[in-house]
Amino acid sequence: MAQLRSGSILGALAGALCIWWVGCSLEPVRLGVVLPMSGPYATYGASLERGVRVAVDRVNREGGVQGRRLEVLVRDSGSRPEQAVMEFQELIIKEKVPAVVGGGTSAEALAMAATAERERRVLLSPSASSPELTPVGEWVFRNWPSDEIEAHTMADFAAFTLHVTRIAIVEEESAYARGIAGAFVTHFEMAGRSDERISLPMKGTDFLETVKRVQAVRPEVQAVYLVGYGGKVVPLQHALIASRLDLPVLSVSTLSDGDILRRSASDLENVVFARPSFDLDNDSPVSQEFLVAYQSRFGGEPDIYAAHAYDSVRLLAEAMAMEGIGPEEVKRGLLKIKNFPGASGSITFDSNGDIVQTFELCVIKGGKAIPLARAGDDILTALQKRVDILRFGG
Repeated sequence: MAQLRSGSILGALAGALCIWWVGCSLEPVRLGVVLPMSGPYATYGASLERGVRVAVDRVNREGGVQGRRLEVLVRDSGSRPEQAVMEFQELIIKEKVPAVVGGGTSAEALAMAATAERERRVLLSPSASSPELTPVGEWVFRNWPSDEIEAHTMADFAAFTLHVTRIAIVEEESAYARGIAGAFVTHFEMAGRSDERISLPMKGTDFLETVKRVQAVRPEVQAVYLVGYGGKVVPLQHALIASRLDLPVLSVSTLSDGDILRRSASDLENVVFARPSFDLDNDSPVSQEFLVAYQSRFGGEPDIYAAHAYDSVRLLAEAMAMEGIGPEEVKRGLLKIKNFPGASGSITFDSNGDIVQTFELCVIKGGKAIPLARAGDDILTALQKRVDILRFGG
């Protein structure tokens, strides 16, 4: 018996060694990654890339893709859509990758979408949210939900919870801001409310003129909705505070970025925004494994962007494991995925390459985003009272 067990152990070891040798001798499976690693949106790119790296570590630790090591080729878009297209083209034509994770912004993803459709290569964005992405074609996917859902959530909150009847919408000139502001207006007006839209200048940091325009409509509005990336929203909010404009401030999911929250805690205090539901303080094995792996490699706590990028790589690896590593197989595999357990929640793609996830309302306290439902009734009550005073006097 001892000899039999010894032989079995040796056989198992030999088999494992053979699998390891075959996996190491095969060419790696490669994916492209195009993110804003420099430029005005670099803070988002940094979070997204960290999530990508943690996911690659996990995939390879679990045996790679069909026994082959997974590698990623990361390219910097410079926060410019035209550069994102150039990097995307090089990755799919020169490097022949079957799929690319990107872009980090809606503008980048929209710019790359035409090339993805023409060249028949999968583009999976972990963070692009513009509703304009939904109808672009069969090769474009995203595991961040559409702004339609976020805008609907915030419009309902403003109209039916805060009882705001008129709101000033201050929007950056970008594909992202255009999409979410437009969707918000549609839902807000369906509730019988009205809005005043103000566009930020795309360049420069002097928001004096914008603040003056908000002040001009101030007697008629009960809240302000700041729509844009953190690089615009934070300095504008700082200018609004300096002007002593005492209005409840609502904003968007781009404030979920961990670096923005840490750097701008005082300016963003009490700002309410909506984001995809995100909670690492739960018993989910996927969430806990992601949290531990992220902290082990980078330290600190991952934000929602890192979680979505982590899931995007794992989704592509899952699709390739199911169907194969060619572009057609990857696309087919993504469409077959149902209820994938991600760090950002359960994921299923619809026929448009979109996912549906719920949004939660958060309030910023002490540099952290806290779900409004957990923040205490006093915060919501104070907001409601301020809106009532602005509407009826007192």
